[in-house]
Amino acid sequence: ALHITLVVMIALFLIGHFLLNNKKIQQDAALHVVRIAQSALKTDVSAGRVQLTYPFGMSIEDLTVYDLRHDTLAHAASVSLRLKPFQLLRRKVSITSVRVNTPSIRLYTDSLGAEPNYAFLTALMGGGDKPMTLRANSILVRNGSLRYDLRSATQTDSLFNPDHIGISGFTANISLKALSKDSVNLIVRKLVLTEQSGFRLTKTRGTVTIGREFTQLSGLTIATPGSQFTANRLTAQVGMASGIHGLPAVNMDVKATV
Repeated sequence: ALHITLVVMIALFLIGHFLLNNKKIQQDAALHVVRIAQSALKTDVSAGRVQLTYPFGMSIEDLTVYDLRHDTLAHAASVSLRLKPFQLLRRKVSITSVRVNTPSIRLYTDSLGAEPNYAFLTALMGGGDKPMTLRANSILVRNGSLRYDLRSATQTDSLFNPDHIGISGFTANISLKALSKDSVNLIVRKLVLTEQSGFRLTKTRGTVTIGREFTQLSGLTIATPGSQFTANRLTAQVGMASGIHGLPAVNMDVKATV
C-alpha cells in the first residue's frame, strides 16, 4: 500500500509538472486569465506569459490594465500569487501571498466633480446579494510608482501638491485583512516611498481601516531621514465614497520629533 501510494504521488507530481509547463497550456491559460480579468473589471486587460505553479499558484508577466478610455491605468512587470481555491465557493478570494514587481499606476480626473479614470473599479467588489470579498496574508510590492493628477489644477515645482502626487521607489509589505465594496482593513508592516516634492519615507508601519466616509490609522509610525512621527490614532474625513480633492479634515493623537 505504501509503495502504491508513493508511485501515485510521484506520477501525479510528474503529470502536474508536465501539464503546468506545457507551452499550449500556458498560452491557453494566458487567454483564460485575460478573459476572466476583463469580465471582472469590465475593461481591457492584456498579459504576456502566464505560468501556473504548483499548488494553486500563478505567475503573470507584463500585466496591463486599461481604463475606459483605453489609457494605461496600471502595469506590472510581473505578478505572482498563491490562493486558497476552496474559498471561491464561498465567494471569498483568500490569497496566501502576492508579489508585484515594478508596478506603475496612473490615476487622474479632468476637473473637480468629474469622474476619475479609476471610478469603474469601485463596483469590482459589488454585485449580487453576496458581494465578493478579498483577503491576502502577504502582499509584497517592489519598486512601484503612482501618479495622481487633477488636470485642471496648477502644477508646482519642488512643493507638495495634493492635486499632483507623484510617488516612486514604492516598496511595501502589507497584510490585507479584508477588502470589500465598502471598506478596507490592512496591516502595514513596511512601506517606503519618495514623493516628487522631495519628501521621503524611510519606515512606515501601522494598521489602516478605510470606510465609506473615513480613514483611521492606529499604531502608526512614520520615519523620514530627519524625523520620527508616531500616531496612537489618526482619523481623516475621507473614505471609499470620497474623491481625492485636496487635504481632508483630520483628527489626531500624535507624538513627533524633528
